[in-house]
Amino acid sequence: MMRYRPEIDGLRAVAVLGVFLFHLGLGPFSGGWLGVDIFFVISGYLISSLLFRELAETGTVSLSGFYLRRVRRIGPALLVCLIGSFPLALVVAKTYIFSQYCQSLLAALFSVSNIFFWQHAGYFELDAQLSPLLHTWTLGVEEQFYFIIPILFVLLGKLAPRRKPLFFGGLFALMVGSFLACRYGRDFLSTPFRFYMLPTRGWELLVGIFTALILHVRPNLRRRTILTEILSMAGLAFVVFCFIYYSGGSHFTEKALFVTLGTALFIGTVTESSICGRVLGAKPVRFIGKISYSLYLWHWPLIFLWNLAALRYGFSNGILPSIAILLVATLIATLSWKFVETPFRRKGSWSSCLKPLVPLALVVCVLAWVGFTRLGGGQTVYALNEDGAAHFSSYEDIEQGHYYPVGPQGQTPQFILIGDSHAKAFSPAVIALADEYGIAGVTGMKDGTGPLPNIRRLNRLTSPPFAARWQEHILRGDIKNVLMVAKWDRYYHPESWKYLGSYPQWNPDTAMRELRDTVQAILDAGCEVWILDEVPNFSKDPIVMTRIHDNKPWQEPLEADGKIHFARKALTDIHSPHLHILDPYPVLAPEGRVTAVRDGRFLYKDTTHLTSDGALLLKPVLRPMFDAMRAEDRQ
Repeated sequence: MMRYRPEIDGLRAVAVLGVFLFHLGLGPFSGGWLGVDIFFVISGYLISSLLFRELAETGTVSLSGFYLRRVRRIGPALLVCLIGSFPLALVVAKTYIFSQYCQSLLAALFSVSNIFFWQHAGYFELDAQLSPLLHTWTLGVEEQFYFIIPILFVLLGKLAPRRKPLFFGGLFALMVGSFLACRYGRDFLSTPFRFYMLPTRGWELLVGIFTALILHVRPNLRRRTILTEILSMAGLAFVVFCFIYYSGGSHFTEKALFVTLGTALFIGTVTESSICGRVLGAKPVRFIGKISYSLYLWHWPLIFLWNLAALRYGFSNGILPSIAILLVATLIATLSWKFVETPFRRKGSWSSCLKPLVPLALVVCVLAWVGFTRLGGGQTVYALNEDGAAHFSSYEDIEQGHYYPVGPQGQTPQFILIGDSHAKAFSPAVIALADEYGIAGVTGMKDGTGPLPNIRRLNRLTSPPFAARWQEHILRGDIKNVLMVAKWDRYYHPESWKYLGSYPQWNPDTAMRELRDTVQAILDAGCEVWILDEVPNFSKDPIVMTRIHDNKPWQEPLEADGKIHFARKALTDIHSPHLHILDPYPVLAPEGRVTAVRDGRFLYKDTTHLTSDGALLLKPVLRPMFDAMRAEDRQ
């Protein structure tokens, strides 16, 4: 049996609290979601450490014994949580959300949650807060890993000693390949696939395996020395740094890599008597680690229930409800650990284990069937169309002057669309009109990147200077019409940006000066400048609100404070016939209310981004630009 390492339980506490606090929005833990990556490394390390020891002692691996240990560890608490989540989910009975929940019950039961959510939801997207079992995707990844790894160890036990390096070389290549697919597979694998699926997540578990291998071969590496003290503190500090300074999004692989390597470094160098070992091995921390599995299982269904109540009934989120959820989840997790997890670990045979588990599994199946057939609801009757948008540009392409073409091929581009993700959301209207008028153009867009070269998002400081390259391309004089689209009002919040320009102070007025300077420079180059003003925003996700209100289209009144939007206010002093500000409000909010649905189609995909149908609705707003270009052609 492997010697108990209390500091590993402490590391589990760090991981689960990171995830929990991230989901609650408590504290500066924007990267707390990376706690699941810590769990992956811990799982790979612990499982393979046990298998290495068993292989060394017996020459083989008992598949029956391995799978029994996994069932005892995972099954009981999971089944109780699945059953316990059902009454919580009843608050959305008779809706599509509940039907999806019932399907996710079976997915969790059969260890395919990650596959289910790959096809149905995005971890950082709208469906996340409506899926009480979304967090079970990590169990799907681990359980699929558990099906494979003991078989590999059985194979390892049959190999001659001289062939074992080849085995581990192949395993290392598999780890590298999994990471590369996760990091560079954007062109052929979707972001949800790379986030949820074992082929692109397996490298993290394999990092744990190689950590165990190194310590199995060189156990003296964990002796307490000044070097291991420094390395263990560095590993833990790296994890904490990732929790605080990283955020969610599509570029998750690098973040997962850093926290994974920090975790492996910590596991490989920390000792029970070291400073970090004593801190994480303290009884209160260890206790959280011991209940971490049950705490992970129960935290998200409780947050789901509160999120739903807050959305549907207008409750305000705050620190007191979050603390209450934290305490309730800890209480339930403690009871689950004491009365569910611990007793099952004493069951030494398949019969004694399955006798109570099979009835619980049948209960889950019955609840899923009843819920889906009697209490579920149809999927929303409204179309959600995100097709037909232009693609973001790569920095390598724009450095070479290659921009995404729209409109007829083979013509000289007459216009360029530049901006952030809101420009991409608006691009279906641009593409449709370019085709209609037979006028060619190009687009240069990058998510999180406004068109002002001297202002950078704080979380994009290391990104290439897209906006500067766009402006250089425009000022060369090849294109005479410049369409700028962005979430302009975000510049009212200077705390989200890093200012790199020459003005002495950084505030919204400075941002307005930068926009004026940018526009004036383009005007001075002889261009027509067209700016789409800020589209009406929702305060709550319109798709979420529509779904939880039984498919009644969500509407919100516009702000009544008379605020002048950023772009319009910034450009008041430029009196040029070549500057055109396009106003989307009369189309999207004609009666002072912005609506989520029109003609059976969602107009927004979140609180600020248009769907393709929402963008196409703005064709009349953009038509003057194409009329002007056509008139110019005829002269």
